[in-house]
Amino acid sequence: MVNYCINTIASSGLLFLFYKLLLENEKMHVFKRFYLLFAIAVSLIAPLVTISFSSPDLYAPLQYISKEPTGFIIEQSPIVAEEETNKTLLLISAVYGTGLIIGLLRFVKRVSYFTKPGNEAEQVLFKQVKIVLLEEKVVPHSFLKSIFLNKEAYKKGLLEDEILHHELTHVKQLHSLDVLFAQLVQCIFWFNPFFIFYKRAIQLNHEFLADEAAVRSSNNPLTYQQLVLTKASGKSQFSLASSFNYSTIKKRLVMITQQTSPRIALWKKMAIIPLLAVTVFLFAKKETIAQKTEPGKTTTEVPSKTEAASQLLLDRYQAIVDKHKIPNEKSQPKYSSFSEEEKQILLLIYQKMTKEQQEKQQVRFIANKAVKPTGGPTEEQLNLWLDAKKYYVRIDGWKIKNEQLANHKPGEFVQVYEYKPNKGSTDYGKYYAQINLTTKESYAKQVAWAKSTPYVMVFINPKSNMRFK
Repeated sequence: MVNYCINTIASSGLLFLFYKLLLENEKMHVFKRFYLLFAIAVSLIAPLVTISFSSPDLYAPLQYISKEPTGFIIEQSPIVAEEETNKTLLLISAVYGTGLIIGLLRFVKRVSYFTKPGNEAEQVLFKQVKIVLLEEKVVPHSFLKSIFLNKEAYKKGLLEDEILHHELTHVKQLHSLDVLFAQLVQCIFWFNPFFIFYKRAIQLNHEFLADEAAVRSSNNPLTYQQLVLTKASGKSQFSLASSFNYSTIKKRLVMITQQTSPRIALWKKMAIIPLLAVTVFLFAKKETIAQKTEPGKTTTEVPSKTEAASQLLLDRYQAIVDKHKIPNEKSQPKYSSFSEEEKQILLLIYQKMTKEQQEKQQVRFIANKAVKPTGGPTEEQLNLWLDAKKYYVRIDGWKIKNEQLANHKPGEFVQVYEYKPNKGSTDYGKYYAQINLTTKESYAKQVAWAKSTPYVMVFINPKSNMRFK
């Protein structure tokens, strides 16, 4: 849930930044209206989307069978830690619940303000829209299907036609529904500061739409600008209403005469497509689906998670490793033998870590891959290696007498590895080169082992980062 909240805040911020930089000052109000609503919806839905990636049999286990359910083994935690976690969850729930209740009470209070006068005050129809005439002096505003005006000003004909057209546009285009939606989202996700900006942007864009309709009715932008300045004194009491007295009058005055070329408008509309795609990809949950590997193939790496493993799991992992660590003055790590069950537990925890967490471990797991055969030696090479003074020969890891090579044929081997000692080596000067030969039978066993055991444990030298199996 915490990750969902963080991703919602981040995605809503990214989409709103795009709006502020590229859309807000353009005269494409209908498109902006639906962009803002859609951006809120995307920021709420994107973190819930799961993007699946297929990969070879990533979670194929080692040949270690635990006597207990492995899920129970690695997830168990001390009772004290569970109690602390429960207290934290209760505290977070209490804080969230308090904020939610306060937000909903304020929301109900604002809505009730518009329902009470609608039932008590005098009402008239204007182009099939209900006008509520109030005794108190109010700035013209609208909510849902009603327009709220001062009774005396309306009766005496003191309200300009442009004002009525302005409020009529709010009603007919159902602007209040947008604000109600934004307000409810803000109540539920009160911890997300960007939803406050969304609601304000939605209200401002409503004013742009209504201003545009009023200018069309009067066909005189300059006169309407003067009217906006004249009527803009005072302060709107409730932000749920579409009010003629919106706080950003300067932006409205500029937008009345603003023009946007069709080419720029089209370009910015098209830019929304990659933006939404990137947003969904960045903030959606990533999931890897294991697929069966084909015979003879192995995986390239041990799987990892995008979300960090808990500290309890990391402590469990380290406790098992420390149990087998042998003090050693040399740099190369020394460990006693791990049980089959311990290896299985370590592997399962290791796969729950992120890449960064895995790279911090001195005991890691790597894919067990059979080395691809490079080809056997030639007859000339076998004859050359008969010289025991110059060559040290191993077959399938076992030292042999060089003259025994006369009993072998080149076709018996699939792998040749030649190693020449350097000055820092302990065997430097003892022979010219070490020859390691792999027979077909030994190679077949390596392939079979790699298939049956996809991952093997390795120990990392903290000084050189070298691996030791």
